[in-house]
Amino acid sequence: MSSCEFGSQFPLWIQTQKDVSVLDLSNATISGGFPIWLHRMSLSHLDLSSNKISGNLPTNVAEKMPRLTTLLLGDNLLNGQLPNSLCKLEALEVMDLSRNKLYGEIPRCWRDTQWFVVINLSDNKLSGTIPHSVGHLSYLKRLHLDKNNLTGELPVALRYCKELELLDLGENNFAGSIPTWIGENLSSLRILNLQKNMLNGSIPPQLCQLRKLQNLNLANNNLREGIPRCFRKLIGMVMEKVPGPISEQAVAPSASEPAVTPSTSEPTATPSASEPVVTPSISETPAYAPKPEDDDTNWNREKVRQVTKGVDLEYTKMQLKLLDILDLS
Repeated sequence: MSSCEFGSQFPLWIQTQKDVSVLDLSNATISGGFPIWLHRMSLSHLDLSSNKISGNLPTNVAEKMPRLTTLLLGDNLLNGQLPNSLCKLEALEVMDLSRNKLYGEIPRCWRDTQWFVVINLSDNKLSGTIPHSVGHLSYLKRLHLDKNNLTGELPVALRYCKELELLDLGENNFAGSIPTWIGENLSSLRILNLQKNMLNGSIPPQLCQLRKLQNLNLANNNLREGIPRCFRKLIGMVMEKVPGPISEQAVAPSASEPAVTPSTSEPTATPSASEPVVTPSISETPAYAPKPEDDDTNWNREKVRQVTKGVDLEYTKMQLKLLDILDLS
């Protein structure tokens, strides 16, 4: 029933249904608070995205809907804090709460018994640091935390999310240096967005170990020095040109260049300021993720926005597989 215009209220006949496992009322012009009658339906898939639902999320959402595997509430008017009961939804694989008015800190109670594949909390008003308990989510493939007010350094615990394909932390207030463990531990990364933060220091050559990387954005930080020469080893990309103030010699092949080897050292902050590195940016489009076993067939559902020479272009992931770009303008 997606895109059906029901008016501002949920239809009464829906509220009386039972034994419903999938409910899609996205883009249905519905307003009002989060419906308390949903627990009668035995839902596994709930999509109420792109409406005008307001108010707080229920604090007992795990008790009311314990079978949920997909929760899509993006592009609404939800406010308040994220309830800790989200950590108790052990069947949940996809959670999209993007483009709301949620505030406060991200819950710190995530556990290794959870099956999250996608978490999208982008474009809210969340603050504080990324909790270390996120490192327990070993099945996580896509983490969208962009466009919030998050602070601190990137937590080392993220290195345990070894299945990550997309890490979007852009447009926050993260500080410190770019961690070496991103390149050493997150070998499945295809998209890395760290734009518009307060990161400093140099670009670690360990990023060159990300052989599957297709989209890298480090723009508008306080990074210094040039581009590591080993960036030519990013075989997931095709780089046609390096325009702008950064010297082309910074990425030119060199026979004497030392090989990049994994490091066991932890990241440290090195305060400095210099030219930003400008690369493609990630759009705010919510992520609709499949289960792990059919992930590759649905990768094209997400979108990537790329700004090249002032032209704003948007590609689906299917197009991105054919158009691998590193823009260092």
